Amino acid sequence: MGTTLHQGGKPTAFYSDKLNAAQQKHITAEQEPLAIVATLKEFENILLDHQAIICTDHKNLTCEDFNSDRVIHQQIALERFGITLN
Repeated sequence: MGTTLHQGGKPTAFYSDKLNAAQQKHITAEQEPLAIVATLKEFENILLDHQAIICTDHKNLTCEDFNSDRVIHQQIALERFGITLN
């Protein structure tokens, strides 16, 4: 999984990590929020108390139709950061 932080339209930080064996078995709809939460935790000291907008092309994060236990757990973690999903 890999992500990029941008500020003012320019990349400011990068994060990547390998999924472990159990995470590799998750469907894509469950891996996307996992990657977002991992990135937020990695840059927690930068992102807390700042407005963050996450751009994603996965609809499961922006609609309530998909609600597996794993995704719900990740959505709760996302709420802690008070982010906006686009």
